[in-house]
Amino acid sequence: MPNATTGINTVLRNLVYAPNDKILYFSCIYTGCEKTVVHLTETTNVQAAKIELHYPMEDDWLVEVLEKRVKEEESKGAKVKVAIFDTVVSVPGVRLPFERLTAKCRELGVLSCVDAAHGVGHVELDLAALDPDFLVSNCHK
Repeated sequence: MPNATTGINTVLRNLVYAPNDKILYFSCIYTGCEKTVVHLTETTNVQAAKIELHYPMEDDWLVEVLEKRVKEEESKGAKVKVAIFDTVVSVPGVRLPFERLTAKCRELGVLSCVDAAHGVGHVELDLAALDPDFLVSNCHK
């Protein structure tokens, strides 16, 4: 892939969405990736489930809010099909607990899509231990 955004686009555009499927993501998502989510909500059955983040926050809270939102969507008859999150967010430049988010997604039956554009060379990326459903990156950061 030429860049991580292309990778996220490739993943999201190749999933098959059923009515009531959701793409969960945080408000710190890279703009280009969010535009893909918005486009998919306009052209497929999928809906967006955006979680607003306000810094500072604790890692425990972030993992808990992901789980809470997935369960909330399920209680309404929806299914969170995939969750997108970063290793390192470019703005405001923070490391997300992507390992714990990936594990929580696995526990909840949600596909994990990790945007590691800023991860390579900045944080330890043990893909075997992480075992995400999808992880995209680039090496020009």
